[in-house]
Amino acid sequence: MTSGDGTAGDAAGPGAGSVADDDARRWAQAEQRAAGVVVPDEWPVLRRFLLVELPIVLVVCVGLGVLGALLGGEWPESIGTAIMVAGLVGMIMGVVRAVRRHPNPPAVRLFLTNDQRRQNQRQVTGREPVDVAHLNVLRLAAGGLRLGVMRTLYTPIGLEVMTVGNIVRNLHRGGWGLAFYIAMGVALLVLLLVSIRQVRRATAFLREHPEPSPESAEASP
Repeated sequence: MTSGDGTAGDAAGPGAGSVADDDARRWAQAEQRAAGVVVPDEWPVLRRFLLVELPIVLVVCVGLGVLGALLGGEWPESIGTAIMVAGLVGMIMGVVRAVRRHPNPPAVRLFLTNDQRRQNQRQVTGREPVDVAHLNVLRLAAGGLRLGVMRTLYTPIGLEVMTVGNIVRNLHRGGWGLAFYIAMGVALLVLLLVSIRQVRRATAFLREHPEPSPESAEASP
């Protein structure tokens, strides 16, 4: 009985050790890849899109819609169509500019297991205590999350504007069509709020755990 128990313990030990060694090796590879990488902030591009580019497109398109209505078109149809076109044009402009401006961050996720990736996500979003031993990977994960979510915001923002245009077009008609577009507008708004919440959490993490300054990095042992 004694020898049998000892054999079982020896069999379990190396297996557990190999798993731990593999996890440590994966973390080390990810840390090495993430060291010194700073993910650019998409907010200046998104802010310019919201405050400058999209309003200009809206003014131009609505102006053309008003002109079309004055020339004999129906007001709801002309204005609603103009808003839809503005949403489509603005969305394409935002997506193209965001993709061209920033490269994708290094794919350190490829080094990690699914459990490690989920652990990163929980720590970055504040659902789990932060493991300070892997701050390089966590900062990169937070920056990548913020960048990725901000890049996707152009699409729901454009779709929201297009939905508003459809609502304007269907105001005088009423019925199920108007109800559908109102429901779609609410759903897109909820999606935007969820995305903004993710951005806020990732930003809060990066502010709480900033990149070390060159002076402090040189002073650290």
